[in-house]
Amino acid sequence: FIPDRNVRNALYRAVLRGVRVRVLVPSKSDVAVVQFALEAMYESLLRNGVEIYCHSGPMMHAKTAIIDDRYATIGSYNLDERSRTKNLEVTISVDDEAFATYVRRWFDRDLETATHLDLYEWRARPLARRGIDAFRAWPDLYSYLSWRTEPVTSLVAEIRAAADPATRIVLIDLKDGWLGGVDLAAVGMICDGAILCCYSMEPDAVSDLMQAGRTALGPEKYLGAGFRVFYPEVTSAEALAARARAAIDGGADGINFYNYGLIPQRRLDWVRQAIHGLRT
Repeated sequence: FIPDRNVRNALYRAVLRGVRVRVLVPSKSDVAVVQFALEAMYESLLRNGVEIYCHSGPMMHAKTAIIDDRYATIGSYNLDERSRTKNLEVTISVDDEAFATYVRRWFDRDLETATHLDLYEWRARPLARRGIDAFRAWPDLYSYLSWRTEPVTSLVAEIRAAADPATRIVLIDLKDGWLGGVDLAAVGMICDGAILCCYSMEPDAVSDLMQAGRTALGPEKYLGAGFRVFYPEVTSAEALAARARAAIDGGADGINFYNYGLIPQRRLDWVRQAIHGLRT
């Protein structure tokens, strides 16, 4: 669901006429760039009175719509110009109250388990999730932050082009990489994935970072968590094991343990315990 401007304006006009417009979208798209495009529209949709519900079940690519409990559509059409003019789509439209009521039951059933997206909660989401979108209210600053991502993305593209095709190119970055000009979703479309360093982060924060990274990269790219095995970031074997578990549970494919210099023998025991905890 990535409606173009004409469709969005039609939805806004419907709200102004007193129509209740409810949209059910997946909590996480299996295509990262689609997820970012959709989330970029949430602010405008919510501000103009469109109700958004996030479905946490299996990813479904079918699109349905019910209008006035009489008119219903089911198919693959995405309500955008590309879908209309370039893609091969199939959609059926039925003008029948009985059929619309049947489809409405599906919709209502899914709404029961969906999460209602509130405008103020959306605005208050963590900065790691908002990234440069947090600065849209300042067009010049937002434009500058967007421009800063281009050198990083183009550099990764040059490395990818120069490397042997069999070489895996993985970006190593920190939380809030956008501060350094990294657009993780854009970079992820070029390279093979990313390792996000989780310095001094408690398990909940590690899990949140991995979830944000997975959303940006999509399901097919490698996502790793990086832990420096020494003070002050990690103070015990138990702390390291808890953070490693949180990373995997949050969507990481692997863990990178390292240090600035040689890792002492006792720290290798910490790594061993953390790995053992992931296997049990």
